[in-house]
Amino acid sequence: MRMTHAGLALVCAIGVPTTGATQRTQPTLSAGDLRTRLNALAHDSMMGRAPGDAGDFKAAAYIAAEFARIGLKPAGDNGGWFQIVPFWRRTVDRRDTIRVNGSVARLGIDYAPFPGPTRARNIDGVVVVYAGLASDPTTWIDSATAHGKALLFSVIPPAQRTTANRRTNVNPIRAARQFRGAATILVAEMDAAGPGASSQYLTGSLVLDTTWTDAPIVSVVSNAFAARLLGRSLDGASPSAVGQTLHGALRIGVFPLEFTARNVVAVLPGTDPKVNGQLVSLTAHNDHVGYDHTPVDHDSLRAF
Repeated sequence: MRMTHAGLALVCAIGVPTTGATQRTQPTLSAGDLRTRLNALAHDSMMGRAPGDAGDFKAAAYIAAEFARIGLKPAGDNGGWFQIVPFWRRTVDRRDTIRVNGSVARLGIDYAPFPGPTRARNIDGVVVVYAGLASDPTTWIDSATAHGKALLFSVIPPAQRTTANRRTNVNPIRAARQFRGAATILVAEMDAAGPGASSQYLTGSLVLDTTWTDAPIVSVVSNAFAARLLGRSLDGASPSAVGQTLHGALRIGVFPLEFTARNVVAVLPGTDPKVNGQLVSLTAHNDHVGYDHTPVDHDSLRAF
């Protein structure tokens, strides 16, 4: 049995009677019992329990301890409680820097790369070109003009969006496919999307497949940085307008997790020898969405 989901608690009941009289379970669960366990898993110290983070690692340890306490048998890798899930984290390589006119761009403030399976391309000495309005393909420059350039797309400001034009930007993977010959793609979406989007991009994504596609990296950029890149505001800019020259490097990498992603696996042996070769699988998630690494000062402010 091999699962590829991190944060799974699994109990296999072996040899559970399927015929004849069965014993009823005792009503031992109480509101207090549930409150104790839910409070432990949902506590702030678990940090949202994202796979690969310390919180989910601690949550798995807690569940394994509870399994041991109630008398279950470990059924994970090498006879232990845990089954290792071989996840990697795909995210921006923080050793790289981007420079414009001698000034170093700030990762997460000026730009945030989408952690897609795109192979790095050289951006040192690459010229920025305004490529059009992201949500309107009729304004885009042609592929020949885009070849070898850093393409900068604008978006419709939130206050001007309607039901007809509420789509703000191109899908990162679609954009990379559309302009395969570009050096990189930059979308001025960071301000409209809010700090949560760039935080999610910088957190990266968990992957089992570490292969790459030959396409340019897509990043969201702030309005201020977009203006620096083009040398003027994007408002009223003409497609193919030439901006500044990029220097430095931009790469997406695959890195080991700080904390191993793992499932918790245990067995509750049954009592009927006639069905001892059968398994009844009971599963539940113990991982969750993690937490925002760049929160605002107060939750009420974010809600507002």
